[in-house]
Amino acid sequence: MNLLRPLLLSGLLLLTFGFAFPGLIWAVGLLLPERATGSAVVVGGKTVGFERIGQKFAQARYFQGRPSAVDYSGAATGASNTGPTNPALRAAVQARLDTFLLGNPTIRKEQVPAELVTASASGLDPDLTPAAAAVQV
Repeated sequence: MNLLRPLLLSGLLLLTFGFAFPGLIWAVGLLLPERATGSAVVVGGKTVGFERIGQKFAQARYFQGRPSAVDYSGAATGASNTGPTNPALRAAVQARLDTFLLGNPTIRKEQVPAELVTASASGLDPDLTPAAAAVQV
C-alpha cells in the first residue's frame, strides 16, 4: 500500500510530461508552422537562413552583425566563456576592432559600439542597436 501512491504519481507525471505536454507543443507547432520552423528565410524554395540567427557576411556591402564565438553555427551555440580580465578576450576584441577600423577608415575607435567587437552570450544574435547600424552607413 505504501508503494501505490508513489507509483500512481510517477505514472501521472510520466503521462503529463512525457506525452500530454510534448503533444500539446507539437499541436501548437502545427497551428503556427512559421514559428515552429525557426522563422526560416526561404528564397526560391530553398532555405537560405533564419531571421533570428546571426550570419557571417564577408563582403563590405552588407551590414556586419555581432561577432560569433561559435562561427555562427546553430549546432554549437555558446559564448567564449572568457571574462573581461582574460587576455584571450582582450586580444579577440582588439583584433575585431582593428579589422573593423581597417575597413572603415573614417570611423574613430571611440565611435565603434561594443556589440560590433564583442560576441553575444549565445553567439548567434543577429540584432544590432541603431548606433551599430548607423556607424556602418
